[in-house]
Amino acid sequence: MSGRTRAPAVRRLSLLQGADSVAGLCVVIDVFRAGTFACHALAGGALAVVPAGSVEEARALKARNPGWILAGERGGVILPGFEMGNSPALLMNMDVRGRTIIHATSAGSRGVLQASRRSGTVIMACFSNTSAAAGFVISTGADEVTLLAMGDAGTTNAAEDEEFASFFEKTLADGGRPPDPGPWFSRIVRSGATRRFMESVEPSMPQADVPACLAVDTTVSVPVLGSLEDGTPALVDAAADRLNETRDGWRVDNE
Repeated sequence: MSGRTRAPAVRRLSLLQGADSVAGLCVVIDVFRAGTFACHALAGGALAVVPAGSVEEARALKARNPGWILAGERGGVILPGFEMGNSPALLMNMDVRGRTIIHATSAGSRGVLQASRRSGTVIMACFSNTSAAAGFVISTGADEVTLLAMGDAGTTNAAEDEEFASFFEKTLADGGRPPDPGPWFSRIVRSGATRRFMESVEPSMPQADVPACLAVDTTVSVPVLGSLEDGTPALVDAAADRLNETRDGWRVDNE
């Protein structure tokens, strides 16, 4: 990594259509809940989070790797036959140490894969890992950074993702120091997504996901997209010894 500390030029895009126009280092944002889930999965000791572009792809990955955990949602609800949904609050009560998690979500996992077609470095950032993610971005010396807010199902803007993009841009501009999140949180908590979770009676969408997703710097894990030895894309913690930068992108070595 470069070691330069100047703030990069930042470009903001949204949704799956925006993923086709990313440039430079790409920061994929899905606050409710894929980005927060991935951060806490790696912080909890998971070896990798493998994004799946579809439910069918996720099931095929599970068939080839029966020891991997199958997690995902559509419409926020855990998918039939899956072992986990997309809840960071429930995840934090599970033991995922040494496990690989297949992650099939409506927006975040799809955005990571789509952005990787145009960006050599794709990470996920959220309130939970703001300082760590900003530090990683700045340390790469990237001249250009795209903040990709994934929104609801990748098709409709969501307040929490747009607000975090603004919050993260401010953090980068201030040298990696997050500002007081109060103004951003106040706008998010008035949004429809927040109300949806707070009024939810669906077990895989617990109310506890709201405070789990709206807490700054609860983890130092930064999910970075690399490739396993067989070419499978996988998010691995930036601090992991298994993650190595190569001329062709990031490679994840075996333990």
